Amino acid sequence: MIKEINNKLETDLLSFFNKTGVKEFAKFDDAVRIYLTYTLREVKDGNLSKDTCRTYKSKIDNIQSYIEMKEKTDMLCNKFESDFINEFLDYL
Repeated sequence: MIKEINNKLETDLLSFFNKTGVKEFAKFDDAVRIYLTYTLREVKDGNLSKDTCRTYKSKIDNIQSYIEMKEKTDMLCNKFESDFINEFLDYL
């Protein structure tokens, strides 16, 4: 089931990135919005529990709060890399 969910997620994100042009230049906020829409659909389809979806959203909210604090609200996906993640984890 996890493999199926990952395949669906990959397909949805790939279609988004193909529409955008180059995935590295897509806004992180847009990718998050698509991911959250996907997780809600998975809950509706019975493939993901509401609690799991709520946990994912909470973690994403933490990242987005950090991005807002750093005044990087227009951050592109290519900036979500190891240096950024390490800074975020240090912040936590």
